[in-house]
Amino acid sequence: MMMETFSEEELINRRLAISGYIFPRSLEEMEAFKRLHKDYTFQNHPDQIDPEEILKMEVPIKKKQITHPSFSQEQIEINDGWKMAARGNINIPKDIFEKMKKNQEKGDDPK
Repeated sequence: MMMETFSEEELINRRLAISGYIFPRSLEEMEAFKRLHKDYTFQNHPDQIDPEEILKMEVPIKKKQITHPSFSQEQIEINDGWKMAARGNINIPKDIFEKMKKNQEKGDDPK
């Protein structure tokens, strides 16, 4: 019997098929799969599995709000307000706008 040479990708695919992670692509892979899993006993007979029931099941999704621990909600809202002001999407009182404009012209950092 002559040994075949396979590329690294083909060897990985063969190992995945034989171990059951992907479907076997040849009779040889199927036979190797059967030899590897000969002692396995199925929990459910295929006739007992209802695909419709599986498709109807809902998986609960847990949602969690993540906030940076060093910023308070008020600081986040203020920061969002500055972002909106920079884009021109918020009404800023004229006196504050003039102060911002003056500081910008002088090159002062308001921080």
